[in-house]
Amino acid sequence: MQHVFQARVQSVFTVALIAVAVVAFSLSAVAQGPMSPFSESGMPRVGNTGSTAPNLMVSTNQSVAMEQPNLSSVDMWYQLAELNSLVNQQQQEIALMRSNLNFKNNPGTYKLFANYEHVLVQPIQANNTGLIVETANGFSHVGFPWTIGYSPRVDFGLRGSQNSLGFRTRYWHLDLSTSFAANAANGLLPVGRQGTVGYLSEDGDITTGLAFIESGEFFSRVRADVIDFELQRELTERVSYYAGLRYAKLNQIYRAITDRGTANASAEFRGFGPTVSLNLNHQFAARRVSIFGNMRHSLLFGHRDFLVSDSVNNITQAIGSLDVRNFEDGADALSNVSEIQVGARLTPLEWLALTVAIEGQLYTNVGGANPSAAFIGRDNGLAGDSPMDDSLGFIGLNVGTEIFW
Repeated sequence: MQHVFQARVQSVFTVALIAVAVVAFSLSAVAQGPMSPFSESGMPRVGNTGSTAPNLMVSTNQSVAMEQPNLSSVDMWYQLAELNSLVNQQQQEIALMRSNLNFKNNPGTYKLFANYEHVLVQPIQANNTGLIVETANGFSHVGFPWTIGYSPRVDFGLRGSQNSLGFRTRYWHLDLSTSFAANAANGLLPVGRQGTVGYLSEDGDITTGLAFIESGEFFSRVRADVIDFELQRELTERVSYYAGLRYAKLNQIYRAITDRGTANASAEFRGFGPTVSLNLNHQFAARRVSIFGNMRHSLLFGHRDFLVSDSVNNITQAIGSLDVRNFEDGADALSNVSEIQVGARLTPLEWLALTVAIEGQLYTNVGGANPSAAFIGRDNGLAGDSPMDDSLGFIGLNVGTEIFW
């Protein structure tokens, strides 16, 4: 970068010297004017014509051919304007490069920043079942129709250079829900077919849940609150490293309102642990456009709760709600969290940046609230499964606005 800066400075001085030479030559030509090859009497001029060459007789046609045209004042000012524009452009580029060099080479340089992101993601539940429907060939699981929804994320901090530490704090809040209806009118529960919401079973019969459903409405809700506090270090001009702590709370809710009764379930994970992130950035020659990638991994140690009840059996089943230890939230569960972002950045102003990226997240082993049982055959009936080891993911688009000073 320093060599490029010196080359730019030398080019400006070269252009300036050329400009001075052109102006001097033009002014000299205008002041002297052309010398006519004829004397006042109209005869060809002989003798001293301002040249050191010997006196020769010159014909009229040769004299006209040798005469050089003058630069007009319009041409001269046009060239001066072009040279002035070029010099100004070079000066602006040098000022920008000097500013970049001062920021990158100064070990005490920091930049405050604040970023607001529109996180447009779709939840992906490992168990997406809302209802089990009887069909002519067996059974079919009807999943929740999740679509992309809006959630905000903010982060702010202090970004340091290669020889200094920075920090940032991030908070992401998500609250999305979806639902569907099943009945004979929309074809999900045809006449003569029945639906099932199953959690626990005994000898193939439901002990917690609903059976023989002919119509109903089914709801699912996902909520997330994630907080990060990280230290930042710029390893190179294109690579930055973040390390810190994360707290996450994930809550999932299921509700069924049917002609056979109601069923309610909830699953929650709360965890705390280390998080690391790597940011890769590549700036194009246009300077204001760049592409970037973010990769993050977190280990969250925490606690899971699960609760389900129905209005038919009048039984509430709970997992993880009681703890014999003498502290409220023991770390009895571990969740691996992976995140990735790939996108582009536009910096239209020195204090403003706009970003757009594809984003994906995965939280393992956080549990789920949706019905976990499945039919293993008409004769064997319903078989339950654990709702505690389900994963939860998110995928979608991220659009951000960042200011820095």
